[in-house]
Amino acid sequence: MNDHRTSSIDCRRSRRYIAQDYLLIWLHNDTNETNEEYQNTLKHLRNLVDTIDIFTNPDECVNFFTEFNDMKTFLIINDTISEQIIPLIHDLPQLDQIYIFSRTTLLSSEWIGKWTKIKGISAEMTSLCATLKLMIRQHNQDSIATSVISLNEINPNKNLNELESTFMYSQIFKNILLKMNYNDNSIDEFVQFCQKNKFGSPKNIDLFEKEYHNRSSIWWYTWPGFIYPMLNSSLRTLESDVIIKMGFFIYDLHKQIEQLYNDQRDSYHEESLKVYRGQGLSKEHFEKVIKAKNGLISFNNFLSTSKVEEVSVGFAVSASTIADTVGILFVISIDPSVSSAPFACIQKHSYFESEEEILFSMHTVFRIGDVKRIDNNDELYRIELQLTADNDQELCILTDWLSKDVPDEIGWKRLGNLLIRIGQLEKAEQFYQTLLEQTSDVADMIHYYGQLAFIKYNQGDRKMSMWYHLKISELSKTTNSGDSTDELTMVNRNFSEDNKTIVSYKNDLRLDFGEICHCDIKYIEYSEEREVSPDTLSFYEKSLDDFQRNLRLKNLYPTTSCNPFDPVDDHLKQSSPLLWFQRKILEIRQKCLHPNHPDIAQSYASVASLYEKRKDPYQARSFYQKSIDICKQILPSNHPTLSCLYHNIGMTYQSTGEYFTALCFIKKSLEIAEKTLPPYHLDLSFIYFNMAGLYDKLDDYSNATVYYKNSIIVNEKNPHIKDENYTFSCTKVGKIHSTMKQYSEALIYYNKALTIEEQLCPLDDPQLIDYYAEIASLHHKLEEYPNALLFFHKALHIVEKHLSSEFGKLFTLYDAIARSYEKNANYPQALLFYEKTLGISEQMYTLNHINSAVCYNNIGIVYIRMGQYSKALSYFELALHMRQICNPEDDSRWKEIQDAIDYLRELEDEDVIESAE
Repeated sequence: MNDHRTSSIDCRRSRRYIAQDYLLIWLHNDTNETNEEYQNTLKHLRNLVDTIDIFTNPDECVNFFTEFNDMKTFLIINDTISEQIIPLIHDLPQLDQIYIFSRTTLLSSEWIGKWTKIKGISAEMTSLCATLKLMIRQHNQDSIATSVISLNEINPNKNLNELESTFMYSQIFKNILLKMNYNDNSIDEFVQFCQKNKFGSPKNIDLFEKEYHNRSSIWWYTWPGFIYPMLNSSLRTLESDVIIKMGFFIYDLHKQIEQLYNDQRDSYHEESLKVYRGQGLSKEHFEKVIKAKNGLISFNNFLSTSKVEEVSVGFAVSASTIADTVGILFVISIDPSVSSAPFACIQKHSYFESEEEILFSMHTVFRIGDVKRIDNNDELYRIELQLTADNDQELCILTDWLSKDVPDEIGWKRLGNLLIRIGQLEKAEQFYQTLLEQTSDVADMIHYYGQLAFIKYNQGDRKMSMWYHLKISELSKTTNSGDSTDELTMVNRNFSEDNKTIVSYKNDLRLDFGEICHCDIKYIEYSEEREVSPDTLSFYEKSLDDFQRNLRLKNLYPTTSCNPFDPVDDHLKQSSPLLWFQRKILEIRQKCLHPNHPDIAQSYASVASLYEKRKDPYQARSFYQKSIDICKQILPSNHPTLSCLYHNIGMTYQSTGEYFTALCFIKKSLEIAEKTLPPYHLDLSFIYFNMAGLYDKLDDYSNATVYYKNSIIVNEKNPHIKDENYTFSCTKVGKIHSTMKQYSEALIYYNKALTIEEQLCPLDDPQLIDYYAEIASLHHKLEEYPNALLFFHKALHIVEKHLSSEFGKLFTLYDAIARSYEKNANYPQALLFYEKTLGISEQMYTLNHINSAVCYNNIGIVYIRMGQYSKALSYFELALHMRQICNPEDDSRWKEIQDAIDYLRELEDEDVIESAE
């Protein structure tokens, strides 16, 4: 139970584990916690679930459950506050069901009918809990995770990213967990984890610890405590740390099902079996099942089914009444004569001995058969499933595909690499953090830090990425590099002075501990090579000596140096020690390795990137091409490394103005990236951005807009980073739409850019001026003058505070504000700001300047709108006089002003001016 009675208790934690995949909250206003009624209510709730969150403050309650976007909330609320609270929270998407504990207040049926999420009202907590228990059981039944794979998706020539990720997660998790060794320490660690994170009540955790070995794993799984909801929730949401902690239990449960499967097979007499399962599927997921007929569906948890059709029909019918849900009766056929995933009748081993339950092991796969409507009900369907055999053709293809694309590395590395491979960086980060907490092995820690460095880099957190590199460096210095045969996966990065990065990451290339100096090199690159110091040179020389010495120990390099002193080489060493160092590494590798060795390709790319940084595109292009030549021979044609190299060489052509050639290379890069990267990968955004820039330079604004928008879309799918490319893309698209007079569309993109800039800058940063002014201008063009004035004034505030001496900016803003006030018929304010423009004009220019003539003219127009014709006349006369002095040849503008003057003089002759004023 979690009690949140006072505002001093912080219910917002950086990470909060929930034992079940829903929230049960009791919101009440009873301050007397010692009275009998309060204690009885708690007793009933504790009998229902292990984890309850209790609040007396409505705001804290709502803030709490709205943080859990992927969890349903069941809310119990006391009647005395229900009428005030329910209208405010009813439509929140996280709130699924409301139960009112009504002891004193009589609620009208008309009021209750307004709120569809109210599922129960009772004066007895026992009755309320009974109703809630049925709904929670239905929720548990519906929340089993499934993966659907159509026959079209079962194609090893397609990209692994296109396969449903949960299928891969659960398959690899299962393979790993069933190969691990467990002991009593595993149980102790799990118990401590539950106690620390309040999984289950203390009483139930204690019972589990003391009695685990005295009961079967099936008994514990069906026991109405915290094990079942905790396991199914973690498997559904793929909480890797919880799954790892429960690994021993998953192993034991699978092994018991497997043992029972072998014991019970003969009793089936090779007769086909039918079992049933009723549950709800979201309409979206149901549509996917329909389209995948004859394909495969996997249940990624342990799957509970029944021999009794009526029981399962009840669950399906109940689910069909839930909004946006289709009730499903799965009819599962099993051929006991073929080897398949293990399943067992668990009636004699279950906590509920009266239920005829068949339990399948985790990640059981079925073939999808016919789908039929039940009783002409569009919300209720029967789906035929057939348990797949071990030799099922499509299942074997999937298994082989996974094995080849995600090699069967030792232990957890395979799953971590999969998460990175398909772009699930948040889950990968959580996974490696968990592994770090559980290991003291230096080699493993180095590997995990390396993966975290790569993850943080790709999330845009360069500083954190570098911190992980430094951790690798510190750890590696504690390892005996001469004797160690362990390997270290490295992330190869080059950080330039402005922290933009040229990336060359090869997940399959490894460096020996003898090359550990590269970790420290990253630190020097990150520290920015603004000036060459003796320490920098000394470090590179020492690193190079270490590298050569390590190769000599392995008889891979001559014992004497073959390079005489070269003055050109020495000049490079003094001017750019990092480039000199990388050239030397390249020379050494060329002597030691096969000409097509991937390390030589890596060196070419590293040297190329440094030449590119030195603004030497021709040298950079030469080395990139050499790297490409090797990679085309040793890598598949759609390898991500080739995409990176094509992109980089394309950018060298852009820097020399060869835009069409650049476009050809970057198109090659994009073709590979779109096939090999998930659609939300930031590298795609970067390539789209540069494609757009090339089309922009070629004045092909239509294509430029398409690729800028693609870049924006990818960026918006990544909450961790919205960089300058994002804001630039937004402003470019906004500008193009504005040029085409599509002001509403332009406004959308300028607002996107502004949102990010306001997060990155102080609110009075001069960098925001242009954004505010452009957005204001768009509002003005849309005749939304109050909004225009709001943003013009924001821009003006910054200019007056920081750039008050920049008269040009002040003049432009004063003029724009005056025009918006004028359009909004606020003539006194318009007059005030036009007079400010006149004051600025007189400070900026000589006494007689065309700008002053414009100011006089604008003031005259406002006076006309105000009906003050004599004042208008005097300003028009000043405007005409100044125009005649400054621009005597511009007869057209003279004529406009002269016409206005003549008109006002006619009014004066008719005494209209005097009578009007």
